[in-house]
Amino acid sequence: MPPRPFIGRIFDDVLKSVLAEENYGDRHIFDRNVFQKFVALMFVNYATTDPVFYGTNKADYGVSADKDMDQTPLYVAVGKALRLLERQRQQELQGQGESPQEAPSAAADAPELSPTDQLVLARLLPICDTARILVTLDNGRARECGEYILREVHHLFTDLQEIGVMSSGAPSPVEQDYRDE
Repeated sequence: MPPRPFIGRIFDDVLKSVLAEENYGDRHIFDRNVFQKFVALMFVNYATTDPVFYGTNKADYGVSADKDMDQTPLYVAVGKALRLLERQRQQELQGQGESPQEAPSAAADAPELSPTDQLVLARLLPICDTARILVTLDNGRARECGEYILREVHHLFTDLQEIGVMSSGAPSPVEQDYRDE
């Protein structure tokens, strides 16, 4: 499904959930059928805006003060999915010879990942994101460090696949350019 109709259906689903009286029977029903959909939708909105607009007030999301918001299952799951989709899209565009800035924004379908794959990728993706920033800096040493980090993350990733920690179908968080294969 194209992105625009998909987002339209998501908004429609949230609106229908809000208007359905049966979703207000108790807090748990409301949280499951209305609030979680709304929060997931807001995370998508945040992913497409400047970080200065991110909603970081824990009370807005029903997160207790003693729990880190970025450790909630929904936040972690949405973050993993968004990073994976972005990575796949970047690789797809590079394979087509397009610049990511020139291409229309469309998400690729994410493969089914095991919980272990998701956990490991959630830890490796921020490292790769940081290394990619180093690669783009106008500093030879920073670029070398970023490239080294990306190569080593890919080595770690393939080692984890070889020993069976990661499934063989899990996508590498490192672009082809930085793999010593």
